[in-house]
Amino acid sequence: RVFTAATTNLTDDQRTALVTIRTNQAWGLPTRYLAGARAERDWVTLRDALSNQRAVANLGDDQNPELTTAMSTADANSATAQANLDAHQAEVSTTYVREVGI
Repeated sequence: RVFTAATTNLTDDQRTALVTIRTNQAWGLPTRYLAGARAERDWVTLRDALSNQRAVANLGDDQNPELTTAMSTADANSATAQANLDAHQAEVSTTYVREVGI
């Protein structure tokens, strides 16, 4: 009921994307990467790429070129998802607060 109320003004594609994001949250990755479908090995590679990115930034470790490439690809692919999230987050939040009363 809450999901339906919060997504009333969204298109079917936008609702589908939100369901996909919710399903993929189990991977524990930032939301911008959760809108797409990936094979398990691709989720693991993305998780490893993010971990490598943090290690490079925090510890000065050497970059893994394969993981750096995977991260660049994921960032390019997630740009649209991030833009949509930014554009519609306020709308969904406002509807949620109005319908749920929080």
